Amino acid sequence: MVSDTYKPEAVNPETLPTPDSNMAQVKNLLFGAEVQELNQKRERLENAFNERLAALEKDFKHQIKALNSDFSQQLTSEKKHSQQDLQVTKQHFQQVEDQLEALTQQQSKNHQQLEDLLHIEISDLNKQMNDQFDQLETLIQQKIDQLHERKVSKEQMADLLMTLAQGIKQSSAE
Repeated sequence: MVSDTYKPEAVNPETLPTPDSNMAQVKNLLFGAEVQELNQKRERLENAFNERLAALEKDFKHQIKALNSDFSQQLTSEKKHSQQDLQVTKQHFQQVEDQLEALTQQQSKNHQQLEDLLHIEISDLNKQMNDQFDQLETLIQQKIDQLHERKVSKEQMADLLMTLAQGIKQSSAE
């Protein structure tokens, strides 16, 4: 028998669907396939992007490594050339220094030889002057002795002194 009075069972409010969950179910029914397709597309794009990014990163690292290697080789080559140039320059300066030292020694030797020759010349000139002076002194003494013997006149004395002066002048010029 059916009773006309319906007695609802006690409903637990926590078990009742909420308007938000109903909305989510409706959205899922209406757009679920599209959202799932968009999510799959997004995942594929993210994967493709990550793969491309990894490939670019790998290529970039390879290019950096190649550039670093080239740079290191160029740097090593430049360093080697610089060291060679420095060595050549050092050798050149050493040669110039050696030549300068040799020239200094030769100049010193030449200077000493010139000084020695000068001393020899001065000694020879002093000897010649002393010899001429002695000769003049002897000649004057002879003339004085002759004058005493002859008592010469003033004109003869002037001639004698002129002759002596000319003799001195000529011997000085030599």
